[in-house]
Amino acid sequence: MAKIPLKLIESFMTYAQELNMVRAAKILNITQPALSRQLQDFERHTGQSIFKNSGRNKALTHFGQEVYNKLSLQWVDYSYAIEEVSNLFTEKPQEMIKIYGPVDFIARLAENLKYPHPLSFVPAESDQMEELLSKNEINLGVGRIFNKQSNLIAKPVEEYEFYLAFPKAWKVSEKTFGIKMLKSVAKFPRVAFRKDSLNKKLLEMLDQVQINYQTLIPNWRVIINLIAAGKGWSLIPHDIIQTYITHSSAIQIVKVPHEIIQPVPYYLIYRKDLVDIKWFKELADEIIQLTRKV
Repeated sequence: MAKIPLKLIESFMTYAQELNMVRAAKILNITQPALSRQLQDFERHTGQSIFKNSGRNKALTHFGQEVYNKLSLQWVDYSYAIEEVSNLFTEKPQEMIKIYGPVDFIARLAENLKYPHPLSFVPAESDQMEELLSKNEINLGVGRIFNKQSNLIAKPVEEYEFYLAFPKAWKVSEKTFGIKMLKSVAKFPRVAFRKDSLNKKLLEMLDQVQINYQTLIPNWRVIINLIAAGKGWSLIPHDIIQTYITHSSAIQIVKVPHEIIQPVPYYLIYRKDLVDIKWFKELADEIIQLTRKV
């Protein structure tokens, strides 16, 4: 059997789904006589009777129904795929753009971005980004983790430095971070975010001043409120400083030197195939410019 042209298969599948000449011709954007000729040509290619008359329309024979059943398992209307790609390359996005990342980071993006098109901000962990981006479930992700071998682009947006934060009411006399300052705050409870990810050097310093108790809280805003109320101290990344503490006159912050806690890099991560899309590039560039100012 000679190879059947794709347009004849498309006409057959469309008609078999509709079983109505008017509707099928309209979907295919051709005339009814043209559709009738294509169905006849399809039948000639198969060498079997595919259709039988049923009033003004054609019904499928048993053979025709079996052909349809077989093809429907693999049939794809590629026009939808082409339309989806075409929509990406329009002047503006056709759907809401999804941005995933750390809750405090995306909260600042939501507040400061001037981008004119609809955006959706969703809190998510770094280890979720690659899978969500690869499946095309999100457009942009912000995280610490990415696979350099994947089909993703990662642009550095921030490095999170760490600060020691404690109530000003404690009147700690030391001005720089070190053992003396830790001893000054060691008598108060330490408030930690979720679980500790502190490095070995800092843990050794905490052991020297015999800090062996803490309260774990999975919410930075609560931690900040506790510190402001004089209930404890904490080690806090600078994005949280930007989001909350700069608005609090009750909290003292002291930078932790890089040799004790290395800054943690965060990246804006997205698929390579989106780079040539104008509206996407404008959004990515604005995020990078905005976050690198911090």
